[in-house]
Amino acid sequence: MRVGGVVYWLHSDHLGSATLTTDINGNRIGELRYTPYGVTRYEWGNIPTNRRYTGQPWEAFGLYDYGARMYSPGLGRFVSADIVVVAPDKPQNLNRYAYVYNSPLRYTDPSGLIAQQEAERAQEIIALLQREYRLFVRTDFGWRFLPVMHPAPGEPTAHVIWEEGMWQLAELELLFEAVSDLASTMGGAEHFRENLRGVWVERAVMRYAGLGAAHRIVLNAGGFTKWTVVHELAHAWDAVRGWRLSRDMQRAMEAGFAHPIRHFFAPNNRAYWYDPGQGPPPCGVDANFGKRTLPRR
Repeated sequence: MRVGGVVYWLHSDHLGSATLTTDINGNRIGELRYTPYGVTRYEWGNIPTNRRYTGQPWEAFGLYDYGARMYSPGLGRFVSADIVVVAPDKPQNLNRYAYVYNSPLRYTDPSGLIAQQEAERAQEIIALLQREYRLFVRTDFGWRFLPVMHPAPGEPTAHVIWEEGMWQLAELELLFEAVSDLASTMGGAEHFRENLRGVWVERAVMRYAGLGAAHRIVLNAGGFTKWTVVHELAHAWDAVRGWRLSRDMQRAMEAGFAHPIRHFFAPNNRAYWYDPGQGPPPCGVDANFGKRTLPRR
């Protein structure tokens, strides 16, 4: 980093906490040490940043800013409740103020919402989607190597840090539930694979709730619903078949059928409608997958 025209190198531990500052020549000019929950127990020299414990900003009033919530190292807990409760069947999740399941030597919580121990369940879901449905989630989270520039003698040349990314575990669970429901109405995973023929799923910051094309759907990074997942998968299904479904709907509408292919999604009026609405819209457009495709359960 550069402060007032002077270049400093910051070095971190396995949790991403700033522990050492060196100058451009590799000379040690500052050092920090912490208790397990982040109280500074030793400070020496020049520390040109407020990003300290786990790489989060240290505020003047004694709290760390974790984005979604403020964290108190003195209390070893967040000062407000978590707005997301994952896996409520686990007793430790019932404590909405706890910091990383009270295991601060193993985990971090970069956003204040999801700790990295959820990665195992997230990867489980991703593997299931790929194996059962040929649905490939483009991940943006996980462990990565962060090289240390000009390491001091005896210091490691790289640190392994956790990168959170945009996906949340609750969103991956919602994605899995929507895909499972849709596959069920299609007659099972085999028919889903046959109909969609492989789909990449990713998240992006954009103005739309989602976008769908052959072999690819994009979901809004600001959040999405199960309806959006099915809606975009319907576009992908239609596109990979050369818009045949849309054309069939147009012909059926012209023949006077109110819901020409509703049975594809709702054989027992339980799941989703794939409904063109009123009039024959152009093939593949949103009007072919309108508001009446909301879940009916």
